[in-house]
Amino acid sequence: MLTWRDGAGRREWATGGGRLARRGRQEALARVVGRGGLFGTAYGDIATSIYLVLGALALFALGLTPLIIALVGLVFILTSWSYAEASAALPDASGATSFARRAFDPMMGFAAAWALLLDSAVFVAITCLAVPHYLGALWPQLQVWPYDLVLGAGVLVIVIVLNLLGLPESVRLSSLAAVLGFSTLVLLLVVGLFVMLRPGDVWSQIDLGVAPTWGSLLWVLPLSLGALLGIDTVSSRAETALHPESDVPRAITVMPPIIIALSVGLGLIALSVLPVEANVVPVDPATRLTRPVAVVPGDRQGVYVMADDPSITVYVPVSREDGGYVIPAQRPAGPVVEQDGSPVTRLYGTLLGSDYLRDPVMGIVEGLPEELDWLEPPLKVWVALVVSLALVLCASAVVGGSGRILYSLARHRQVPAPIGRLGIARMTPYVGIELFGLAAGVLLLPRDPLLLFGLLGFGVAIAFTLTHLSVIALRYRERSLSRPFVVPLAIRVRGVLLPLPAVLGATVCLAV
Repeated sequence: MLTWRDGAGRREWATGGGRLARRGRQEALARVVGRGGLFGTAYGDIATSIYLVLGALALFALGLTPLIIALVGLVFILTSWSYAEASAALPDASGATSFARRAFDPMMGFAAAWALLLDSAVFVAITCLAVPHYLGALWPQLQVWPYDLVLGAGVLVIVIVLNLLGLPESVRLSSLAAVLGFSTLVLLLVVGLFVMLRPGDVWSQIDLGVAPTWGSLLWVLPLSLGALLGIDTVSSRAETALHPESDVPRAITVMPPIIIALSVGLGLIALSVLPVEANVVPVDPATRLTRPVAVVPGDRQGVYVMADDPSITVYVPVSREDGGYVIPAQRPAGPVVEQDGSPVTRLYGTLLGSDYLRDPVMGIVEGLPEELDWLEPPLKVWVALVVSLALVLCASAVVGGSGRILYSLARHRQVPAPIGRLGIARMTPYVGIELFGLAAGVLLLPRDPLLLFGLLGFGVAIAFTLTHLSVIALRYRERSLSRPFVVPLAIRVRGVLLPLPAVLGATVCLAV
């Protein structure tokens, strides 16, 4: 007797002899993730991004960084509601890919999948390159080429192996990293609240249109949205969750407000410790660009000073040129004025976005006031180890989620079937994981964080838009679909409750 069973995301053939049943079970992902594992991975996969992008956000948004985080956080909360409804109703291993496929057609799911895979590969590359810079606080040589590239590649190999070993191992470690990471951020927030936080000073650093420029704000919006990639990774856990109809919506909706509050607080503290400052540089009247200015390494690791006046700290990004370092030529953001008979302008920046671009949390620790000098050495060790562990496990989660996306594409015959092949012993999509790891490894080679940050966000904006639209479309196309969680704040349109947060979220994400 031959039957087809389809329940809670598992599909398998069942026969009297059991031969096809065993084969069917080999093609389905095991349900092993409980509530604690989902909450741990939800925090770890989403909150860890603040260890990576805070510096890049500050580089472009400057004093508006906390406000940008808060505004994007509101969009993220709306998005989390759509993910919660779709994940509980369709507990599949591929997040937005499966939502778009079910709500529209396979081609929309295919587009969502490849958009997410692009951003995921970029995110993993950024994460792996950040690890040597955090550990460099303990061993500065790790921050120098080729050691940073070698260690970054080693981290990538570790996360691939971790995923090939199976899901339970990474879930347990992610939960541990979430607890340690949360306690570390809370410690920094408590210390900052009583010692370092100066909100008035942060707001005084803002000169909208100049510091930051309007173009910088447009650049930073997709980056800030791309930092929230982890929510799709959490959603993709639904097919392996023990109780996806209840645990996944709780994990997806409870964590975002907590993470956004922590991130805003951390941004305020970071700009209190490492405020926005300006460097005066000469302007070439012929090109209307600034002239390259020579700089040299300062007394502190990663900090540069002017070559002709070492008492002046450099607050803007520098680049390597002819064996030395310079503030590169660029278009002035503010007015050009005369000084000693020569045209000059002010370039605005913060050490958080230049010298601590790759390890912004370490910048907060090293910027502690003098009365807390006794706390800096142990806190540097703690942050280096805890953040590095969190980054490794976050990269592991994204690699695993990407493997599950490729598994889903193969299961629906949108990529060659061998790409979705599962290992018999561990039930992991090992071919997809290895191919994705290879792609991320290629992105390690340029070692240019601004290039990678510039690529991050486009795919996430597409995936988030399609998730919102999928929730809306399924309300009309599949009215009888079981929805354990429903997006709140709806109005009745053509006999169906239209979720307004999904409409607003889709509009904003599409605009980004």
